[in-house]
Amino acid sequence: MSANDFVMKLNANTLEDISVLLVDDHAFVLRAVERILDGVSNITVLDAVVSVDEALRVMEHKIPAVMLLDLSLKRDDGFKLIDIVYARHRSTKILVYSMHSEYLFAERCIRRGARGYLRKGCASDVLIEAIHHVAGGGIYISDIIQQEILGRIRGVETSYSMIAPLQGLTDRELEVFYLVGQGYETREIAERTGLNSKTIQTHQSRIRTKMDVHGQEDLQSKATELLLANMTE
Repeated sequence: MSANDFVMKLNANTLEDISVLLVDDHAFVLRAVERILDGVSNITVLDAVVSVDEALRVMEHKIPAVMLLDLSLKRDDGFKLIDIVYARHRSTKILVYSMHSEYLFAERCIRRGARGYLRKGCASDVLIEAIHHVAGGGIYISDIIQQEILGRIRGVETSYSMIAPLQGLTDRELEVFYLVGQGYETREIAERTGLNSKTIQTHQSRIRTKMDVHGQEDLQSKATELLLANMTE
């Protein structure tokens, strides 16, 4: 089904209005998502902001039904916003919209209170479907990740066993580890996360200690190995 067909199908039904707050520090992403959602009659974009502080200021006056949230915000941490919103405004359903691997990040987000995880670059109809799904009280993750989580609950060997060493990493350390595995240098990681290079080096040092690897080359090799072993897209 094309995006236009999906929108027409939605518009043909009497669905409750859904207010959405967009939180992403990439202006082009905000504009693109706004254009997509403007075509859906029962979705209203309340605002589009680039930081945790701006999102919280908006929510002092307007509480969205759904927050579409990028995890990586310059000088900010999307996980932090999940924690705050889940504690203060549980009526708002958080749908994470990220470039990061669903295998590595989705369950961590859901455990913190997010209601869904979606990879950027998905088709427009998938984005619209996900917003409607979480607004209606559901949890939106891919079928593959659902099966992985259910498999682990049942004690079945799954791909997640490969990333057990990552469970001890903080959210920011996991993000840095992921970017190292993608081949980014320290300076590039600093630019992408909005942190300074010294802070990134500190994160990398802590990751090496926790994962018992020695030197940056070994960290790069380990990160690449684990990401390739769990690549789903």
